[in-house]
Amino acid sequence: MAGDSRLSSIDSLVLGASGTLGQFLCRNLIESGKSIAGTYFSSRPSLNGLRLERADASSEEAARLVKDTRPARVFHLAWSTNLDECEQKPDVAYGPARTGLKSLLTACRETGAHLIFMSSDGIFGDPACERFEDSAPCPINHYGRGKVEAENRIRESDVDWTILRACPLGLNRHHNRGLVNWAVRSLRDGAKVTGFTDSSFTPLSATTLARMLASVGREKSGRILHFASAPPISKYDFLKKAARILGAPESQVRKGSIRDATFKAPRPTRQDLQTREPARRIFDIESELRDSLSCES
Repeated sequence: MAGDSRLSSIDSLVLGASGTLGQFLCRNLIESGKSIAGTYFSSRPSLNGLRLERADASSEEAARLVKDTRPARVFHLAWSTNLDECEQKPDVAYGPARTGLKSLLTACRETGAHLIFMSSDGIFGDPACERFEDSAPCPINHYGRGKVEAENRIRESDVDWTILRACPLGLNRHHNRGLVNWAVRSLRDGAKVTGFTDSSFTPLSATTLARMLASVGREKSGRILHFASAPPISKYDFLKKAARILGAPESQVRKGSIRDATFKAPRPTRQDLQTREPARRIFDIESELRDSLSCES
């Protein structure tokens, strides 16, 4: 890690502050007057009002920063979302769940920090699986299995913890990966895009999810929380709505099947989350899509 300054007793440490959700969460916490620190790995985010350190979530660097800053809460968002890379390089999927997480749990126990882990809807791969907070995971790729391994290690630990599952969407000007970046770029360029009619999900805009996450960790420990839009929407319908919002012809969106895709990692046909907590369901999907397509991190 760069730097050797020391902070004492901050409100939150955000691991993965350079990601789309991480940047929105940092801004939300800063605007609410919280003292925070954050980490990045490859791209330093354009954020003011916090201490930023480069740290690898697969190593012990994040744990050392926890001991330096002694936060009340640690938001762990530092995980590759490149499913194909995780499939081809399993260390990318499992590394953060092993050495990095073990040392992080030790640091949280020693400092009393509440660990808030961002898991994924990707832990549910079998379309026959239920997808509630207490449902058994059924991953079908290395990315999902890595998240499940991390969840299990956290649940077996003796630290205060909360596990979050969601599908956040938003533009990120620091990279061109992800569904939203691809959709916006392609539709604005007049390119044809294929939307899967047989693949559904329950996305939330990163701005909405960041607002919802800002208060997590103030309640009791040992909870799994789902944040989701309702009802589920297919990738095809998502892209049709995206075209309308961006002012692009809907004819640019073609129907397709996820079974015909040539991904390296298996993709589930269902990526939707279910929850028994109405307060964590967002029913205005149109607003969520508009927000995710227009707000940049």
